[in-house]
Amino acid sequence: MSQDDTPTPPLTAADAPGPVPADAAASLRGRAVLIVGCRGRMGAMLCRRGTAAGLDMRGVDVPLTDAVLAPACRDAALVLLCVPAAVFAEVAATVCAHLPATAILADITSVKVRPLQQMEAVWPGPVVGTHPLFGPATPDGDGLPVTVTPGRTAREQDTALVEAFFRALGCSTFRATADEHDRAAFLSKYFGLENKDYVKRFLQMNRDITILQDYSAGSNATTMLCMDKETTFYRKYAFGKDGDKLAEQLDWLRVQQSRLP
Repeated sequence: MSQDDTPTPPLTAADAPGPVPADAAASLRGRAVLIVGCRGRMGAMLCRRGTAAGLDMRGVDVPLTDAVLAPACRDAALVLLCVPAAVFAEVAATVCAHLPATAILADITSVKVRPLQQMEAVWPGPVVGTHPLFGPATPDGDGLPVTVTPGRTAREQDTALVEAFFRALGCSTFRATADEHDRAAFLSKYFGLENKDYVKRFLQMNRDITILQDYSAGSNATTMLCMDKETTFYRKYAFGKDGDKLAEQLDWLRVQQSRLP
């Protein structure tokens, strides 16, 4: 196996490579980048920033018909799925039917384990997960962070090309495995890494599980779809005063269990 065929080793943020040269866009010269979901807020933002960086940007959105996808996908080097989780697997399968064998399939979802599995199930080529740690309304600026998670089939050159895309947009990138990313994203989002007791407790509760999806709504509690070695289940988190309130609600449900439908 040549060096170029070697799968990308898992890296943590501490192992992340140094800055790419300022002309990161040069590695994408002559290579088309396709945004699937280009009319969504994140997809539109990536299209706009990529075009401003001088990249060959393309975009498709619903309806994703054969007539729309065939020309857009024909020679795409990098394809970014910017679609909701509810339709992610379906869209991935539809798009992959039109991709050239060399295309890199990537996403921008906020969790990485399940989306990587879904992409790898329908695409035998290189797969790389990403998570821009900023929203579509964030002012343009250098250094906006992006997590990059190589899939099982991604070579070093594939992962480097995805990193080059985001760095050409002025972002900074760091690598993490899928499970490391999901745990870190949860901690950063809900605890801000400010309360070490909360972080310690969270890690204790989730030592042997994988977080698949965040289903939180508008409350301060967090609802996660999780998986262990035997089953898939939901787990709800809250800490401090919010944790006390959640405990009271749980006690009430237990008391009223026989009366609930």
